[in-house]
Amino acid sequence: MRTLLIHNPAAGQPRLQRQVPDAAAVLQAAGWTVDLVATTGPDSATHLANAAVEQGYEAVVVAGGDGTVNLAVNGLMQARSRGRALPALGLLPAGTANVLARDLGLPVPVSGFEAALPAAARLLVRSRVVSVDVGLARSTAGERFFLCWAGVGLDAAVTADVMANPQAKRRLGVLFFVSNLLARLPGLRHAPLYTLQVDGQTWQGQGVLAVVSNIQHYAVVLEMAPSALLTDGLVDVAFFHGITLWNGPSTVARLLTSQRPSDPNARYAQAARVQIDAARPQAVHVDAEPFGVTPLEITVQPGALPLLIPPTIEAKRLAPAASPGQTQTDPSAAG
Repeated sequence: MRTLLIHNPAAGQPRLQRQVPDAAAVLQAAGWTVDLVATTGPDSATHLANAAVEQGYEAVVVAGGDGTVNLAVNGLMQARSRGRALPALGLLPAGTANVLARDLGLPVPVSGFEAALPAAARLLVRSRVVSVDVGLARSTAGERFFLCWAGVGLDAAVTADVMANPQAKRRLGVLFFVSNLLARLPGLRHAPLYTLQVDGQTWQGQGVLAVVSNIQHYAVVLEMAPSALLTDGLVDVAFFHGITLWNGPSTVARLLTSQRPSDPNARYAQAARVQIDAARPQAVHVDAEPFGVTPLEITVQPGALPLLIPPTIEAKRLAPAASPGQTQTDPSAAG
């Protein structure tokens, strides 16, 4: 399989980045032809993935985090809008949180010393190609595709804080997100009124955050969307409102145990179209990257992107066996 391996050298820990050549060697030993290229700037992965379509690559593998994967997805989807057939997208988890990789059951490093990337590459060569859904977000920043989530409110504000200090993000990782979250909590008492349109239903409340998910996990440990599938043509919407410093701990406890249906301060549904607005403009993020402010509109493009799904229990749960009309192929048959 002719493969472009896009490596983001600014993602994750340096020790992990040094595993990229070893991962490429695993792919080559399996008979894949691998061209390794490093990103050089904020939009580099988008341009590289877009060009890979025109150059006839059969796979684009991203060694980076969820943000780098998002950039590559947008490059591929731009090519799709021109009527091009897309190569399969694969992941080597080399970022800070690697939430999509975790959802797919790929080995994710904890300390950076583990040989996680070669292990992930060994799973990639045994993967099936499945056509998965892609979300499309529209905000004041324009349009952006996503594979994981779009969020509004507290989490998006924290994301903007973190991305403003990339050195601290790389050094402290998830702890930097947590510290910025704690600093933002006192502002909950000033939360504005949110209005959500969820496939025709109207939700309102003094909003803290709203998350539209295409995958099950969020922020590494939270099972934000336990019913989410990459192949159901829907996104999962979670809306948290009326939360104060007094009732916040109990709401968080129910969030951690996926007991939102019993929580009066949370709503959850699946939908094909979501619109989110607020009385005051609220920060938006897409796949953990800042993306303007509200209003936000989300739609779904079913089965729009071929994704390399590894042979893991987690991946089978997120992207079940192909249903009628859904594409599923064996990558080992190509190249």
